Amino acid sequence: MPTDYNNLPKGNRVQTQIPLDVKTYAKNESELAYLGSNDSLAFTYIQGLTIYCAEEGTRWEWREVESGQEDTGLVPLDFIYPNPWIAFEIDYSGKRFNFFQVQLNGEPGPVGPTGATGVQGIPGKDATFALVDGVTTEVTGLGTEDSPFVVEVINLQKVVNVFPYFLSSIDDNYTLFLDNSASNVTVYIPDNLISGFSAAFVQKGTGTISFEEMGDTILRAPIGKKIKSQYHHCLIEKEINTDSVYLIGSLKI
Repeated sequence: MPTDYNNLPKGNRVQTQIPLDVKTYAKNESELAYLGSNDSLAFTYIQGLTIYCAEEGTRWEWREVESGQEDTGLVPLDFIYPNPWIAFEIDYSGKRFNFFQVQLNGEPGPVGPTGATGVQGIPGKDATFALVDGVTTEVTGLGTEDSPFVVEVINLQKVVNVFPYFLSSIDDNYTLFLDNSASNVTVYIPDNLISGFSAAFVQKGTGTISFEEMGDTILRAPIGKKIKSQYHHCLIEKEINTDSVYLIGSLKI
């Protein structure tokens, strides 16, 4: 049935189910993620506006993008207000904005990667995933009234034995055990890794393991671009959403 905003309730006779504030209501997340032609809808949103998506039962807040959160909101690419742009005495000039999910106490958390639903704000509930400071984090144990969930930082690991190996964003936050036997191998670092990407590496074999950049990646290594030897380790980390990737640890030239 099409929405009829002109058919408003009259007296005590409610004619249709019309949201009292249509600006804070969306059919679904896909609809909300679309900012309209020439991003025109972004100019109708104000900082702190919370919108409810009916199909998913989620709430999203229009707010300024924090450092390290670039292009991670509901809208695929952050909206940047023109300069100057001031509305309701708030200076939006040149600032990045996007929709970020908000959670109310007692509401189910987002679905985790294993399909289990995390729970926030329900004491005693055994949850697998929960929203913590805007990040979906794996949790374990039973909560209490003072601490609804117990956060456990999970050490994600995988073994790599096929080379050359091309890093991708799915390796983010992983420790990669590089099983290169006696072979000299290369790990390539592309320029499309997600903002703030980081990964650790442990050399299992005796051959040489080298790191090389691809595309626009700028690999910054103060010592060298090879792991020192067997059982040594190193770390790479991308500087937010720049092309700079830093290689540190037990390395050699």
